[in-house]
Amino acid sequence: MSDQKKSALVTGASSGIGMATARKLAEKGIETIVVARRIERLETLAQAHEGIVPRQVDLMEPDQVENFCAELSARKPPVTILVNNAGYSIRGMFEAVPLGDIRRLFEVNVFALVRITQACLPGMRLAREGSIINVSSIAGKFAFPGTGPYTAAKHAVEAFTDALRHEVAPFGIRV
Repeated sequence: MSDQKKSALVTGASSGIGMATARKLAEKGIETIVVARRIERLETLAQAHEGIVPRQVDLMEPDQVENFCAELSARKPPVTILVNNAGYSIRGMFEAVPLGDIRRLFEVNVFALVRITQACLPGMRLAREGSIINVSSIAGKFAFPGTGPYTAAKHAVEAFTDALRHEVAPFGIRV
């Protein structure tokens, strides 16, 4: 990787894995954009760690995702470390889960992940480097009763990740 200042993006950074990842990246001196719905948690994180840039984006809202992606596409330096961590689960037998709930689950767990990745890839290709980490689940490989919608979404993440890995490897991008 080059000596140019690194820039990272972590979605779902208001708690858990996302927050811990953002802290580690910032501690390494990497400017880290953190994304979540709860801006107050992101601002607290930014106050505690230099180099963290909080951005409130509701990944369930396609318009907000598109506006954020427009910013990412124009960003200098480009994001070369992407951690797609945002996601949530809904439980229930398929026939009992309203279709709207499944659509919202896919909007966050799959479509926002794909769209943000698309926005970051041109900068990574131009830099001839990058790392994309898509946080998934064992449910993406094995289905369990009562987890159908979540399993379907995580399986989509697994398939997208596998295909993307092959597509971008020639550009020095790891997935």
